[in-house]
Amino acid sequence: MNTIKQALERIKWRFENGKFIPNDNDCNALNFIVDWINNEKKQIVKDNVLLTKCYVLLLEHETIKFQEVNFASKQLNKKLHKVDLEQIFEEFRDYLNLLEYQTFLKKHGLKINHPAEMTDEERLIEKNILKEHQAEFMRATVTGKWTTEQIKLAIINQLTELIKLK
Repeated sequence: MNTIKQALERIKWRFENGKFIPNDNDCNALNFIVDWINNEKKQIVKDNVLLTKCYVLLLEHETIKFQEVNFASKQLNKKLHKVDLEQIFEEFRDYLNLLEYQTFLKKHGLKINHPAEMTDEERLIEKNILKEHQAEFMRATVTGKWTTEQIKLAIINQLTELIKLK
């Protein structure tokens, strides 16, 4: 067999025409298809080294999170296929803004605790600090420091630089 088309036609013809007892040509056609598929997969990985590295790193992260590689792989694939890129940017923006808020709290000596776990004294101190640094607090919480557009631009810049280094 010289082409994938010839191999597929051979196997199709054999299945459609009478009693099927595989012969050498059938085995050669099937082996050609299997080899072709395996070579295509290897070439895809060679052509997408950065994507492959990112996938492995994400899989590692998910495996650490779920403590089981098969489940982690399914979860990662589900998220990559079902989640829109815009949604990923927005979730990342929300996470970065949460980090900004936590940094603000730490910078001013405040604890990152649930209000139910705080003493009355801690709540009063927090209230006074938040009042004193109201503008900074507003930037860190309500309006957020990061916008989706800023994040997109930063990621596009980082990716293009990374790809150029290839």
